[in-house]
Amino acid sequence: MRGRGKEKKAEDNQSTKETILRVAEEIFAQRGFDGARVDEIARQAGINQAMIYYYFKSKDDLLEEVIKTRLEEARQFRQQMKEQRPIPALLSKHLLDFMNTRSRFLKILLMETATSAPRERTIFRLMDLVATEGKAAAKGETDRFKSEEERRLAFFFFAIMPVACFSIFQQQWSEYYGSDLAADSRAFLETLNSLPALFRKGPHSQPAAG
Repeated sequence: MRGRGKEKKAEDNQSTKETILRVAEEIFAQRGFDGARVDEIARQAGINQAMIYYYFKSKDDLLEEVIKTRLEEARQFRQQMKEQRPIPALLSKHLLDFMNTRSRFLKILLMETATSAPRERTIFRLMDLVATEGKAAAKGETDRFKSEEERRLAFFFFAIMPVACFSIFQQQWSEYYGSDLAADSRAFLETLNSLPALFRKGPHSQPAAG
């Protein structure tokens, strides 16, 4: 019975910590790091403020744990893509599905990265994780980028950023234009997948002879 009691306490602690992280992510996404208040996080999580400091040393520590959790999910996503080796078109869909369920986190990354003195360039860390699989997915296709830097720039600004922005704004887009979310996603993917020539051939490839 005592062993079961310890297990129950551990489960309760984990559940409380996960609740704090979920609510903190919501509030960080709504108000940014500077505008988020620990007392509001505690109130919305249904706990007292002291409980947050039991699990986390500070608001900075809380944000870092949110980031750490999501980056670990990105590492798991990378591993799944390694095992599946999807073609580039399917990689776009997997990437969109992955980011769609983490739009609040992406909003935090964009806000924090855009500040004059960002704490971390986490969005680039996220890009480094998934860009590896973007490169692997295109393996075997003609690659005429002059350097890895060109590939990295292309993947970030023509894949990561469009998908991140779509994930953040698609709900508002649908409400504003009265469009269908599923149809918007399909149209977005079709548009995104019209760009793979950039990744296959690179910006310096020559047009085929007529």
